[in-house]
Amino acid sequence: YSTLALLSLVYQPFGDVAPVYQDLSFKLNFPETPIGSLSFFGLGGDSYVDITAETDTVGVEDYDYLETQDFRQTQTMGVVGVKHIVRMNEKAYVKTVLAQTLNRYTDETYENDLFDSSYRELFDLTDFRDDQASIHSSLNYKWDQRNTLRSGFIANFKGFEFKYDNKDLDDGIWTNYIDSGGRSTQYENYLQWKHRISEKVTSNLGYHITYLPFNSTYSIEPRAAIT
Repeated sequence: YSTLALLSLVYQPFGDVAPVYQDLSFKLNFPETPIGSLSFFGLGGDSYVDITAETDTVGVEDYDYLETQDFRQTQTMGVVGVKHIVRMNEKAYVKTVLAQTLNRYTDETYENDLFDSSYRELFDLTDFRDDQASIHSSLNYKWDQRNTLRSGFIANFKGFEFKYDNKDLDDGIWTNYIDSGGRSTQYENYLQWKHRISEKVTSNLGYHITYLPFNSTYSIEPRAAIT
């Protein structure tokens, strides 16, 4: 739970605004199975912040300066996945990770009535979501004490949805200003050769290719480094 939220019960370091959040994570390891090593993992989080209008009118002479709107911002995220490692022989193993992520952001604005505490009406709403499913598989081969090869493939399947609506408080009619969404895919391939030149010097050579089917574009990046 949010430390700030607990502290706000006795102390207000940010005035009346304190973020509230909580998260949960897990990881389950099964190092020896008939198909190799398996591990399952996950992480989820949720947070929100409320900005509340001052509705106490006692001693107020000019109501025009009183704020009548409440605001809430909420953010949620989550990821779950599985990692699989299988050893081919003494020199090589294959590692594969499957994962699914989700993020969501919303903000809501409410109108209050200074003279009617039962009145609270939502009139402004933003809702943004994005998700991604991914797979990353790599082959690791230790040629000898000085040379190691790594080659891999990554595929990301992405999606998003964005909506914005506003309500006219006079006639009660909602108007949608933004309603957009879509999906795309991204593929990557890489190769890395790590060579130990000496006890203190190591070279890394390879390449990284990224391809976007959405607009049929790609990039090829050679990689070279000495450490």
